[in-house]
Amino acid sequence: MIKIMGHMKLEICTDSMASAIIAEKGGANRIELCSGLVIGGLTPSYSLIEMCKNNLNIDINVLIRPRAGDFLYDEYEIETMIKDIEVCRKLGVNGIVVGVLDKNGKIDTELMRRLIASACKMEITFHRAIDMCDNLEAAIKELILLNVDRILTSGGEKNSMDGVKSIRRLVDISRGEIEVMAGGGIGAHNIKEIIKETGCHSIHMSAKECIQSDMIYRKKSVAMGIPGIMSEYEIYRSNLEEIKKTLSIVRELKEW
Repeated sequence: MIKIMGHMKLEICTDSMASAIIAEKGGANRIELCSGLVIGGLTPSYSLIEMCKNNLNIDINVLIRPRAGDFLYDEYEIETMIKDIEVCRKLGVNGIVVGVLDKNGKIDTELMRRLIASACKMEITFHRAIDMCDNLEAAIKELILLNVDRILTSGGEKNSMDGVKSIRRLVDISRGEIEVMAGGGIGAHNIKEIIKETGCHSIHMSAKECIQSDMIYRKKSVAMGIPGIMSEYEIYRSNLEEIKKTLSIVRELKEW
């Protein structure tokens, strides 16, 4: 989260210590910490959370997501989420990022209450699971009643640029009772338009780039994951210059 002119914020999503350091160096004062960013993000390890907590001077919000796929969880997965939240509380992070739905595409309010209770005083961000809901406006009203701090959304579309009108509607509905943070496909190339069209005071981005591994010997006949999805010799990392460029553009928006 980068504060601009007193109230504008930019959150950087990171899945490694290297990216977290880049985010801080770029001017961020909050990151969303996860693992497996290329598959939508999963809960990071205890060690990574602890390392970030010990080495960064910025707020850390941790993603609570036990697996890839949908946001309908069984009791084993729910228990895992609760234990992961307890770890975050123990390590003293700023907040958690979570999202749970029922089988009909609505907010699972009962489960959200359990997770919020486990979080105690940590901040709660409801992530882009809201973009998978059957009714965004009904969903944000439910989250307001649950006293969630913010939502992260692309307006129910594949990216924020496509969802600007919907995000604007959610900002209007929120009436300041919940923070609406735009996210999904945002960068220096479109940050100005997204801010102006949505009225959001919070923006979320990964600013990631693909860099090549330093490995010299490369055995391309073996894949550790699903072949063709991602090479073992490609690493995604936050781009310092993209973060700085984005901030520079935002600072030029004098109305902010």
